[in-house]
Amino acid sequence: MSTASASPEGTGTVLVGSLEITVTPMSKVEERSLRRQLLAGAERDATDYFTRCSRLLDAMRGQPAAHTEAVREIVRLTALGPKVPEEQLLEYRASPAGVAQELFLRGKKATPGLTLDGLAAVVTGANVEEVAGQMWDIVSGEGGGPAAPAPR
Repeated sequence: MSTASASPEGTGTVLVGSLEITVTPMSKVEERSLRRQLLAGAERDATDYFTRCSRLLDAMRGQPAAHTEAVREIVRLTALGPKVPEEQLLEYRASPAGVAQELFLRGKKATPGLTLDGLAAVVTGANVEEVAGQMWDIVSGEGGGPAAPAPR
């Protein structure tokens, strides 16, 4: 069973099996960097517009004008780049990949030998809620879930 321990300074230990990760407070600059990295992960997870619209585009093949207009709009949206809503960012943050990434960034200074690949191997769908809860309890100092992501 994994449990977390925390001290009043916002430093604590997250236990994942036999792995102990010491989480320490991050500066505002580090929190913004964390947010950017989580956003990049959420963007990578987002499906591209052509894939999401492929059935619709196939159905429009008999309507050349509508098909052409749809393709133009997809190209325009793709050129604008992904727009990840806050809800999708929070969903990624709570995923095994997002939790491993955040735990790595919060723990790398105080946990010698910690690697993102090592964490990604042990933070799984089976334990992600428990691991995230431990980390967020330490970070928030009050428990109960994730702190809001740092300001943009």
